[in-house]
Amino acid sequence: MQRKIFLALSTVAFCFIELFAQTEQGTIMTGIGFQPRYQASAHRNGQKTFRANGDIKAGYFIKNNLLIGGELGLSYFSRFNASNQGLKTSGYSIGLMGRKYFDLKNPKWKPFVELSAGYGQGKLEYRNLSFDPGFPSSSESFYAKSEYGIAYFINEKIGINAAHFTRANLYQDSFNTFSGFKFGINLFINGNTKE
Repeated sequence: MQRKIFLALSTVAFCFIELFAQTEQGTIMTGIGFQPRYQASAHRNGQKTFRANGDIKAGYFIKNNLLIGGELGLSYFSRFNASNQGLKTSGYSIGLMGRKYFDLKNPKWKPFVELSAGYGQGKLEYRNLSFDPGFPSSSESFYAKSEYGIAYFINEKIGINAAHFTRANLYQDSFNTFSGFKFGINLFINGNTKE
């Protein structure tokens, strides 16, 4: 399934081959990001684990190098033993984001910082357990996230980036934070028509 998603997104990206990638006012950015926490493994004791996290972003440059927009985050995790006992979690988050790019001497490289905040929901399911673990089956949270990273513009249409992020989640009765690295690919559509 991941292969099908990747092929579909790659096809969409290359359909826009005549567009311009720039961080100028009026440009629209769309992108997808992946966290390298992706994991698919089978352990010696028969335990199987699968984990994948990613996000989709879209925004508009209100000024040169200043982007505002929205993001949709998706996550999935499962762990089952040889007897098919275990759990799976899935979730989504939706929020607003702002990103500031900084110019360097080489225009193909641009560092950036990003701030975002939003709302998320998660679902937890158990399978074939003989006891009640006592965790709620669903949760809601508000989050705040910061990122800093570097973008590299492959050509005038497509950019890739690497970033470090820190995210804080506020639940009804708890709070947690986590951080990590993520990678993304962005498509820039020039909204300024030039005649």
